[in-house]
Amino acid sequence: MNNQEKQSEELFFLLKNLSNQMNLCFEKRTECSLTRYEIMHILAKKERVLQGDLQRALKIDPAAVTRHLKKLEEEKCIVRERNSQNNREVYVQITPIGLTRMQACQSKTVDTLEQVYQGITNEQRKELTGIVEKISQNISTIN
Repeated sequence: MNNQEKQSEELFFLLKNLSNQMNLCFEKRTECSLTRYEIMHILAKKERVLQGDLQRALKIDPAAVTRHLKKLEEEKCIVRERNSQNNREVYVQITPIGLTRMQACQSKTVDTLEQVYQGITNEQRKELTGIVEKISQNISTIN
């Protein structure tokens, strides 16, 4: 393995570990999983969403979406309803309880993100955003 390949591999593991750290930090600070927060965030923007569309937006497998939705349903944060005209489709909608929880989580998120991005300029954030988006596009073409 040459030097560039080693560096690429180290960066790959660094990004993976950063993702894990971010998830753990978020859950600890907000008492909500990042994926469930993202689900509620998506649902808060729309009246209702098809479960399949939600799965594609989250870019996770259908079983994982079902597990997260089941947990949110148990906590009365969302409701699911089968499409009466197509029994295979399930609509998901955020409840007032879910909206309140998402908003409480959102206020904790703002504080957490301020700390996460401390010492990073807006210009550096824009540059990092561009790099991460490019990596994401590259991964999309591989899959």
